[in-house]
Amino acid sequence: MPIFDTEHVQIGRTKDGVSEAVPAWQQGTAQTAPDDYALFATEGYTQGSLVYSCITYQMQSIASLGPAIVERPGESGFERVPDHPLTQLLASPAEFMDADEFMRELVMHLLVSGNAYIEKIRTPRTDGLRFAGSVQSLGLLRPDYVEIVPGQTRADDVFKVTIAGVERAKLPRADVIHIKLPHPTNDFYGLSPIALITREGSIDLHMSDFELAFFRNAGVPYGVLFTQRNFTPQQKEDAKASFRRAFQGFRNWFDLLVLNAQDAEYKQLALANSDMEMGDTRDLVETRICAVLGVPAVIAGALVGLKNSPWSEMKTAYRKYWSDSAQPLSKMIAAPLRRELLTEMATTADGTARVVFDFSGVEALREDRTDKLNAVATLINTGGVTVGFAFESVGLTPPEDSDFVVPKTGSATTVPGADTTGARGLLPTARKDALDDAAGDRAGMLQEVTDQLATLADAFEPVVADLLAAQGARVVERMRTAAEVQRSIAGGGTLKVHEQLDPDLLVTQADLEVMVGSFGDWHERAVRAGWDVGGAALGDGAAFSLTEQNIDRALERSGELIQGINDETRAGVQRTLQTAHDRGYTIDEIARGVPEEDFPGLAQSHSFSKGRARTIARTEMANAQGQGASARYRAAEDAGVSVLIRVADGDGCGWLSHDDPEKADGMLVTISEFEDHVIAHPNCVRAPIPEVQE
Repeated sequence: MPIFDTEHVQIGRTKDGVSEAVPAWQQGTAQTAPDDYALFATEGYTQGSLVYSCITYQMQSIASLGPAIVERPGESGFERVPDHPLTQLLASPAEFMDADEFMRELVMHLLVSGNAYIEKIRTPRTDGLRFAGSVQSLGLLRPDYVEIVPGQTRADDVFKVTIAGVERAKLPRADVIHIKLPHPTNDFYGLSPIALITREGSIDLHMSDFELAFFRNAGVPYGVLFTQRNFTPQQKEDAKASFRRAFQGFRNWFDLLVLNAQDAEYKQLALANSDMEMGDTRDLVETRICAVLGVPAVIAGALVGLKNSPWSEMKTAYRKYWSDSAQPLSKMIAAPLRRELLTEMATTADGTARVVFDFSGVEALREDRTDKLNAVATLINTGGVTVGFAFESVGLTPPEDSDFVVPKTGSATTVPGADTTGARGLLPTARKDALDDAAGDRAGMLQEVTDQLATLADAFEPVVADLLAAQGARVVERMRTAAEVQRSIAGGGTLKVHEQLDPDLLVTQADLEVMVGSFGDWHERAVRAGWDVGGAALGDGAAFSLTEQNIDRALERSGELIQGINDETRAGVQRTLQTAHDRGYTIDEIARGVPEEDFPGLAQSHSFSKGRARTIARTEMANAQGQGASARYRAAEDAGVSVLIRVADGDGCGWLSHDDPEKADGMLVTISEFEDHVIAHPNCVRAPIPEVQE
């Protein structure tokens, strides 16, 4: 790794203050961490699905920013230092760990334990002073392996590393970067966020365990059977077994229980299934967990968020996460890197340098700039303020020579070069000519839409493939769980496909919610692309804005096909199970497949295949793209321009379906009609060409 061949300097303070003093009774004694990392990792992170979801989202988000970078003050503010030694080290921190893996694990340690420990691994030195060598790589120390042994000051602290009861190392503070979350009463260790939600996490786990017990009990609430005569112990066991045989399993939950009133009476003691979930309690638990871990509930996939956050507010949720959670967390990580690592690699030019993470690629934050520009346009159009003032009022740097006022224009104001006859006069003449050219070249616009769609679908396809693969794994796990319940009720035996493996219980509403949350960003990209294509066809470059009501409507319509995807997955699973039932396969054979009989296994079936992912990606992007173009035309109508759509489609493609005798290409339809039939079939590509009516 290249190191600058210049004088190295220390950036931080070196003077010890009284704030660093440690009580004498603590000096030289290993201090026990206040929280049980292993317990929090096991019961919080690995068993609590919502805790896992929030922490994993934080890990992936921070890691997606790439390695931290070094910036120095320049003529236009802070500027990135290319090829700085620190940046190179963070880009490849260890031999067997890349930057992404390193950062994900660091964030996991920090959010589970409240502490993260980075070991500086140095070049060997002949003088025996290990900490005097230059840093050549970095390593992460698991928090439960580390104990801090305080010295007289912080600089004298030692980090004792113990693995499986064996002391492996004592590292001086100069060799360890300790990143910790604030703790109000502990001088040495950070406070784990999971420590704050142990009650909520326990409630969440126990509620799920309670429901699991209900299903393991075959869906029969426990109760008491009162009889008029005395039963022998064997008769009692026989009665219980008969009751279970009659009412066990998903299919028999709603069977009618008939008893002779003179001989027996049944009284339920447990909660009914409809009363078990306790929605308000679950909502409160989910809200607190998400709040403490810094991820909006709707982003984490918590039901309370999905129920209460309309689609139109998703962008706000993403922006809130990146600005209120990810950015502060990144600064908490970057500050110790500057203080304890940059100081060792700094040159004389780095005296005022800083270590930061690059948020310029975060789409949610870029949208914030779009909203600001829309606010600028609104201020300018109201009249009475300068262009420069409009930019400054929303926190943007004004362009040069912007100290002038744009006169407020009314609907009667004419545009130079405009044709003022009829509604079409609202468009400049050059724009009208461009529109005429576009309307006369359906094939050209269709090709443009096709190329754009191919780009979107190619990028979206691996996302869909990963979602289907994960769903396939969940379906197999649910199948195994349901079968285990049946086997335990039946008293053991080989697991066979049973008619009680209901596809509705294998492909669930939760799968749909995951898909809705994952598709949203891609729908927006396709709607934006369609908006741009529609604007180009109109000759109008109106900016895309999520506050535009027609765009919001297009996003809602873009998500209408997702329910159908889940329904088709459920039907596909049912067909696979039926085939397996007909062939007499066991649960294990369904899960892993029977290659010699051309049975691929449930998770590898067509329902979860890459081929289906490709079809879904193209269909979803085509629909959203068409809805985006329609939204642009509706916006034109809101401005007083009457628009119809001339449909451009492939040869022979029908209007309602591919085989519909009424062919789509060349049809003239309303915007509403086109929105209802953006595509006629999977893999369909259809372009809407606007025709402005006089």
